[in-house]
Amino acid sequence: MQSKKGNLRILIVAGGHGYDTLAFNQTFSAMEGLTLEFAMQPDANAMIANGEADHFDAIVFYDSWKHISDEEKDGYWHLLDKGIGMVFMHHALVSYQNWPEFTYIIGGKYNLPRFDGDTSNLSDYKHDIELQVVANPDHPITKGIGNFDIFDEGYMNLDVIPTVTQILTTNHEYSDFTIGWAHTANNSRVVYLLPGHAKEGLHNPDYIKIIENSIHWVTGKID
Repeated sequence: MQSKKGNLRILIVAGGHGYDTLAFNQTFSAMEGLTLEFAMQPDANAMIANGEADHFDAIVFYDSWKHISDEEKDGYWHLLDKGIGMVFMHHALVSYQNWPEFTYIIGGKYNLPRFDGDTSNLSDYKHDIELQVVANPDHPITKGIGNFDIFDEGYMNLDVIPTVTQILTTNHEYSDFTIGWAHTANNSRVVYLLPGHAKEGLHNPDYIKIIENSIHWVTGKID
């Protein structure tokens, strides 16, 4: 599905996790200057593997997908080498539990139970909590937005690689401290944003602005 015309061509990927389709699509409806194309998994990964995704300026991932072929992995590395920006949202952090390099790409990992029975490092979540969010005043994505509250979901006990730049933090007891970060993977700018579980979070005006700024940052439109 395609929507309005703009200067930046953005592929938006979903699938593998239930979500409010209307609320999610509406999140992007007020963003200016974007040509949006929506793709579901596994079709999106097929586009990445066969080169169709090369034509986009950035990809927004709202999927939570388990399986990835070697050809699809090569497609991701190809996009990162080309410098195509990536914005990952919410449950995208759970994707590809058995692909260690994905942690490097996205900047962290939500740890599900392992097949060998090891439960020593499991992540957890808490629905329907009010997060008091502190926005990094010095990063282009969050500069000028200020701190805000968002009714959303918290993730706990995540792995976050030490080289990322924190852009959103919170002190809620049912959430990790870092809930948004930016970094570089190969030649691409990458952002991960933890909020986005349901309509209340997806329609938060401050959060919508952060998503929009993230798209512009990973495409190099703001610095």
